[in-house]
Amino acid sequence: MRVGDERGMASVLTRLAFRAATNNAPLAQRLLEDSERGARGRFPLVGAQNAALLARLALQAGDLEEAEQLVERALARAAQLQWAWWEANWHILLAEIALAGDEVDRAGEKARHALALAVELEDRIGALRALIWLARCALAAGDHARAGLLWGASENEGRRLPAWSEESSVHGGPLLEERRSAFLAASEQGRLLELWDAAAAALDDGAAQTVP
Repeated sequence: MRVGDERGMASVLTRLAFRAATNNAPLAQRLLEDSERGARGRFPLVGAQNAALLARLALQAGDLEEAEQLVERALARAAQLQWAWWEANWHILLAEIALAGDEVDRAGEKARHALALAVELEDRIGALRALIWLARCALAAGDHARAGLLWGASENEGRRLPAWSEESSVHGGPLLEERRSAFLAASEQGRLLELWDAAAAALDDGAAQTVP
């Protein structure tokens, strides 16, 4: 980063904010505000990242309406960049926001959209996260067999990841403690599925319950 590099400075502040967000939300908020002031709307990439993290902070604070508006702002900025990878991640965040507001069907729609984008991009991590959130949506809807199947497939894919324990703890939520028999039996089936087969099943409404 050069002296006078305003884009570089705004980007560094954003990265520091992402680090601070895990345990110091007020500091993250201040860093993002400083980044936005420095960027002054000139750097779409920085602005999109800032909006997404501000949305995460709003969600943590329980302000679902503000969180959703910020994600939509991030998506609009990402569209300027044709940034499909981040778009998929932000649809997962929209699913999380919707589920926090008990909008289960809407959360499922957002998670399926994220999964479709991840499949198109051949993004294994994005597809894995979308599957987990689809499993959470199914669990919230009382469809324990579908939830178990998708969660089992997520676990099968997760075995490839050194950071699977962290990934599952961040996204798994109630799936980690679910012990209903229908869920557990379907989880065993799901662990036999490869990622893209599970994704295809999840994108086909109802098919996830009939995959052998």
